[in-house]
Amino acid sequence: MNNAEFYDPQEVRIIVNGFDLTGFTDGDKIKIEPVTKEAFKSHAGVDGDTSFSKVHDNRHAITVNLKHGSPSNALLDGLLKSGANVAVSIMNNSEGKYIGGGSYGRISERPGVTFGGETGKREWKIIVADYIGTDMAS
Repeated sequence: MNNAEFYDPQEVRIIVNGFDLTGFTDGDKIKIEPVTKEAFKSHAGVDGDTSFSKVHDNRHAITVNLKHGSPSNALLDGLLKSGANVAVSIMNNSEGKYIGGGSYGRISERPGVTFGGETGKREWKIIVADYIGTDMAS
């Protein structure tokens, strides 16, 4: 039996307010990171007694890298300027299946714009307050 894995980046989708984003740059397409990485925080008293508290912070920062000419830039720019709530869904239907998302987010950073010998990129950052994601069994 062959246990070879096959990953196809075209099977990874990010949907923002019902729109499928398109026009990604090479390299990282989407990056998802928890804002608070600790699952538990420790507290130590002056005598060394220690306690732990669970962290209930589901905020995640999602970074999306689009080409300068991507039509999705206009959508994200409009959401940023309006201050609108952003709902995000991320799905990987390829090897390493994953699903995640949240309904309460904001575009948190304006992207820079570069012009050079190659097509420029725009890096968008979205903070989603109620993000939940999970790896799915193949």
